[in-house]
Amino acid sequence: MRTLVAIPAFNEEVAIGSVVLRSLPLADCVLVVDDGSADSTAAIAEAAGAKILRHGKNKGKAAGVKTAFSFALEENYDAVILIDGDMQHDPLEIPRLLEPLEKDEADISLGFRFGEKTEMPAWRKAGKRVLDYATAMSSGGRVTDSQCGYRAFNRKAVEFLLPKISGDGFSVESEMLMKAGNSLRFSEVQISCKYDGVDGSTKGPFEHAMGVLDHIMWFTLERHPLLFVGVPSFLCMVTAVFMAIFTLQRYNISGVFSIPFALVTAVFAIIGAIGAVLAMMIKVMTRVIRRSA
Repeated sequence: MRTLVAIPAFNEEVAIGSVVLRSLPLADCVLVVDDGSADSTAAIAEAAGAKILRHGKNKGKAAGVKTAFSFALEENYDAVILIDGDMQHDPLEIPRLLEPLEKDEADISLGFRFGEKTEMPAWRKAGKRVLDYATAMSSGGRVTDSQCGYRAFNRKAVEFLLPKISGDGFSVESEMLMKAGNSLRFSEVQISCKYDGVDGSTKGPFEHAMGVLDHIMWFTLERHPLLFVGVPSFLCMVTAVFMAIFTLQRYNISGVFSIPFALVTAVFAIIGAIGAVLAMMIKVMTRVIRRSA
């Protein structure tokens, strides 16, 4: 099995050399996708022995993953291992990630950061669980760690995911799982992870979490518009009907027409109608796009 270790990197000069050197003996090629770094990331990685592909400007991690996947297909690699360039993950665990692929037990092997060897701060664990739950709801599956960037893909998975990745940031981890859905087989491998002394993040944790949740929300809306827009719209219409009945009964009994109740009824009716039309439009547009793709 010809393997490619791919490292999407942005301003990772502190640790990128160590990641490359530790990965080289475990793969046929180590590729660093320099995503418009302003430091010496590319120069250090190249000196360490990595193949370098450069983006002229910072495009986000998803773009780096797509570049790596395209390179893997062009060069006929059988498997791609994605690993971050900040040394949070141990490259020596690459063989363990590859094992489910080599045994043909999975198309994607996911690292998950739990156990005695993982030094994850409590606030990261809490945030990760929220993102794991949101990803599971959208993908229809359940994985232990949806946000871990340490994962391996066979050629089938690379070919399947490459045209489907559309995000531009760190939401790519969730996006790959959501797009894969039930079409690809998953396996999970426990990995070690360290955070002390590592500062490779280009985004704050809150900004990262909001970006991922935003992408999950829009993906879910596109996939299930009738459920997430149509159902609330239907409830608004039902509420409007009951309020209209109540308003008319009150008028028949007391002879007094309640303008506030009438206005609230109209608001619920308008929101329900707009929501219903919007849900149908999204559903139709999604079908047209899928058929033309």
